[in-house]
Amino acid sequence: MELTLRQFDHEANLTEQRLLFRNSFPESVGTPAETPEHYYWKFHSFPGKVKSHEYGAWAKETDTLVGYYAAIPYRYRIGDQTLVCGMVCDVMTHSSARGQGVFTRLGKYATEELKNSRISFTTGYPIRPEVIPGHLKVGWKIAFPLPMYIKPLRANALLEAKKLKRLTPITNVALKAFNFCTSRAFTSSERYSATITDREGLVDLLEYDEFFADWSKGQNHILVKDREFWKWRLGAPGTEYKIICIYEARQLIAIAVTRATALMNIPTLAVLDLMIVPGHERCLTFLHRETEALAHTLKTEAISLMLSRTWARQYRLLTHGFLRSPFVFQLIFKRLSDLISEESLCGEQNWHLMWVDCDDL
Repeated sequence: MELTLRQFDHEANLTEQRLLFRNSFPESVGTPAETPEHYYWKFHSFPGKVKSHEYGAWAKETDTLVGYYAAIPYRYRIGDQTLVCGMVCDVMTHSSARGQGVFTRLGKYATEELKNSRISFTTGYPIRPEVIPGHLKVGWKIAFPLPMYIKPLRANALLEAKKLKRLTPITNVALKAFNFCTSRAFTSSERYSATITDREGLVDLLEYDEFFADWSKGQNHILVKDREFWKWRLGAPGTEYKIICIYEARQLIAIAVTRATALMNIPTLAVLDLMIVPGHERCLTFLHRETEALAHTLKTEAISLMLSRTWARQYRLLTHGFLRSPFVFQLIFKRLSDLISEESLCGEQNWHLMWVDCDDL
């Protein structure tokens, strides 16, 4: 297939792009993600001079959009420098054009353009293995896996889907006993307290700047999660977030950013981000209990996180009743400058990656 590759002009081609999105992600039909409002939030409201980088592939014969590739300019603090990372998302090829090299050619063109735009490296978080070879062909590398960890609270939706609804009562009793034991695995000090806030509350949280500075001291490669970032990241149309804030006396020592959603058709409280100030890890049990309490309040049937095995151990997920699921994301990257080494990008211990670092949820 002969292609025309160029920067994407949303003013001229948004209707085509939305049709391509529905074709590529049929699960999005009927959800806010397919709307123009979601597109404008995602690609044209990011806090920074450059909102996004977008590229398209058109079939020359019909002049129709058959491929799309985008990157959002996330900022990371790497050592003593701040680098711009192209967080690649919404990469898609029309079903009628697959297997004809569109993905590979567009990927090569787009990453060269990103390099020319002074993007230092790109990241992606695929969960479908079939999309990875196309990235590898144009120089991407696989860094390390990011498994999903799940804490089951109830089995209603799962057993109903499997037509085993009659087993629900006894299964729920077993899960309640299991979670009672794990949530009391350690006694938590009464010196901790918790508040629940929303997007606006997090953005306006006076103590957040000091908290983030304290948390950052224990990290290597840090996503710059300032107030403007949170205002954007939690601002997608049709979404609602709950943020758990843990205090010791009056000091903010931990934050968990959560969203009630459906994962694999199971009502789930997804934890997008989890930060604990170094030296205050003893609050983990209290934080896990508060997260479980919020999940029950929101009537979800599971709690889920996506993070590396390193941080799964740090957050003692197994001890607190989380199971590693068979669903595994991969961190992939492409180095576009000499400002960061491949070894640094591949080092699992260098990163604190969760759903907040990508566009999911």
